[in-house]
Amino acid sequence: MAALNRRSQATLSVSKSVKTCDFIISVRTIILCVGNNSTIFKTPTPSLVYIADTLSNLETANITNSGSESCMADLNLKYDTALKAVKDLLSYVQTIVDNAEDEITATSIINASGFGLTDIATKIKVSFVL
Repeated sequence: MAALNRRSQATLSVSKSVKTCDFIISVRTIILCVGNNSTIFKTPTPSLVYIADTLSNLETANITNSGSESCMADLNLKYDTALKAVKDLLSYVQTIVDNAEDEITATSIINASGFGLTDIATKIKVSFVL
């Protein structure tokens, strides 16, 4: 019989239906949380400055969006760039979580990052001895 082990996972809730301004606010919160916890997140990858720059570009494109095809294409490109940067940061945070010594520490790291938290149940194969 396999045993279950719990594992914390950092999450980012985004979908195309989320408004761009809501996405920007949630990512700025994550930047603030990671920046305020520099003892945990020593060298964020990508840098928080880079992520903030991609958000500023996205915000500018969102404000100047006239609804034309070229404006929408530019907005989508800037959104995809910002989303990739945040996903890369999520990956960085998850690496730190995976190296945490216990589940409580892992959960506190995710909470400190500003990302969402999900517990994943994983099966552990128990060796069978006669």
